[in-house]
Order: sequence, then C-alpha cells, then structure tokens
Amino acid sequence: MSLSDYTPKWLELFLSLYDFQEVVAVDGGLKYAEKLGLEPTLILGDFDSISSIDYYTHRWPLAKVVKFPSEKSMTDAELAFEWMLDNDIENVCVLGGFGGRVDHMLANVFLMEQFSQLDLMFFDPQNIVKRLKGPGKWLVEETPFNLKYMSLVPLMGQVSGVSLSGVKYPLDLAKVEFGQTLGISNEITADHAIVKIEEGTCLLIQSSDKK
Repeated sequence: MSLSDYTPKWLELFLSLYDFQEVVAVDGGLKYAEKLGLEPTLILGDFDSISSIDYYTHRWPLAKVVKFPSEKSMTDAELAFEWMLDNDIENVCVLGGFGGRVDHMLANVFLMEQFSQLDLMFFDPQNIVKRLKGPGKWLVEETPFNLKYMSLVPLMGQVSGVSLSGVKYPLDLAKVEFGQTLGISNEITADHAIVKIEEGTCLLIQSSDKK
C-alpha cells in the first residue's frame, strides 16, 4: 500500500487503540513516520531507501540513531526485531511492513516465525496479520477498521485440529495443509469468532477488499 492509504482518520483510530512506549523508524519507515506524524525514539537501518538521514536527525534530534552498512546479511527489519528482543520489548505493531516488493513482504511475514518471542502484529489500512501457534484457543473480534474477511494461512507445514465457530464457514478439527486455501476469506457472523488449533502454526489475517 502507498503512504496515501494511511489517512488521518485511519491513523487516529489506530492510535486510539494502542499506547506505544517506543516508536522505531526503520530506514524507509522514516517516510511513514513523518507522513503519520509519529516521532521516533529510535532511527535504525542502512538508510539506502532515503535521500538523506541528516534531514531526519535534524527533524527528530532526540531520537537515537543506529546505522548499519548497506552490505549486510540481515534486512533492516530483522535488525530492528533483534533490537527489540535485546531491549525486552514484547508487543510490536508494524506499520508499512508489506510495502510494494513481494520479496520484502514475504521476508517480513516469515520473520514472525523467527521472532516468535515477540507478539508481532502487522498493520496497514487493508490488513492485520498476526501469528497463531497451537495448541491454543483465540477469540477474534471484528476490528474497528472495517475489515470484512478473516483468513487462516498455514505458515510452517500442516495445521491440524483447526476448529472455527462464529463464522460463515465453520470448521471442526480440520487439517489445513501448507499451500491449501481452505482457510481463506471467512467472515465473522457472531459477536466474535473462536479459533482453536491443536497443532501447527498459521497466520491470522483480517482484511478487506481494496476500496
């Protein structure tokens, strides 16, 4: 999604739901921070996606800056998540993590498995993505962001013992194979949906069609 999709109305709603102790702007995420009126406490990356880091350090002089070489073995997002682990941060909301490049999008999604110690949620105006690992039970409510659909997508192999209730297409102890589309485009029909997983890891995605 483009920066223009992050409207003031969407941001106002987002900020009303979450209280952040840290705001980490990762490389090109500096553009998102400026657009959204967020003041970073940490600026991190190799800064190859911006024209000048000096502009942003002057704009936010109190922000700590951590610079990495452009030729490195980890993406800026992975480095940022490492920093969060090292600083005992547990709950993380990521804005702009899907961008426009498929390689970056997939890499960021797969980082949810690598950094399973973090409670990671990816947000944009059209999607919310989080990781679920069985065994477990979760209540899924309709979001205030007007996201119509709810999907379960296996992240690592088979997900078994999948039960869904309070949705248009219920499941009872189903198996969902990696690459299978059984869990795509469900809809919450009750006050909330109930998701149960006996074994496996998947993504819970709440989404809407592009307007």
